Amino acid sequence: LDKAGEVVWQRDMAEEFGAYDIKFGMASSPRLWGDLLYVSCMHKGPSYVVAFDKNTGDEVWFAARDLPAVADGVDAYTSPVVLESEEGDQLIVAGADHVNAYDLLTGEQIWISAGLKVKSEYGRLNASPAVGDGVIVCATRGESCITVRAGGKGDVTETHRLWDYTNLADCPTPTIHNGIVYVPRDDGTGRAFEAESGKELWEKRLGGKEYRASPIVADGKVYMLSKEGICTIIEEGPKFKIVSKNELPGDFYATPAFSDGNIFLRSNTQLFAVGPANN
Repeated sequence: LDKAGEVVWQRDMAEEFGAYDIKFGMASSPRLWGDLLYVSCMHKGPSYVVAFDKNTGDEVWFAARDLPAVADGVDAYTSPVVLESEEGDQLIVAGADHVNAYDLLTGEQIWISAGLKVKSEYGRLNASPAVGDGVIVCATRGESCITVRAGGKGDVTETHRLWDYTNLADCPTPTIHNGIVYVPRDDGTGRAFEAESGKELWEKRLGGKEYRASPIVADGKVYMLSKEGICTIIEEGPKFKIVSKNELPGDFYATPAFSDGNIFLRSNTQLFAVGPANN
């Protein structure tokens, strides 16, 4: 769409690439980088990643992504992310028990790591990859989390895997900032790890019972919003210190958004804007 809301171009993904066969519907967000728009589709039908010219809608490259996984394990609700590194920028995609890196301009696979396998036949992947400080963190449906060092070539399952962890939340994408990984769990607790070593820096009870929204780092603070509407604000860094804890009515699945000193939070029924009193 243009600024007036008029359609500039459109593509019928199901018609061109095959109907979606995924239990809870397509939820992957497109990723814009430069003049290219990236879309991933990982389901029980033919899975792929495709790049379009953002101005014309023309297909620039297409990469089939048919990888082995059990039952619902082929379903992924993750979104592609861009990793910026000294070795070159890459498109990171996770799903079907694997995480891959693609050349942003050509779609050529640069590296691949296995290890996201979930024991359950319902082991779909919800959380998108988190990238930062040359590290990629992928969390699966509550059962495992793997961390991969950027910069490899080919199969890096044995060469670039840094550390693994278990028992995380189902949906939130971890956040990496200044060498620390922040992630909530579905028992009302939060955790922080050293991104490089996996050393646990803290594990503390936050409030609430479930987490669907992803943690966000803004203005030197970490925001963790529970499904029940409890937002715990933590001082960024290796030491755990609660700055504030606030509660809003409703169920919260969406990750908060930040703009010009304001926080926007969407519940199942309402949209809240929180900011300075004089704003």
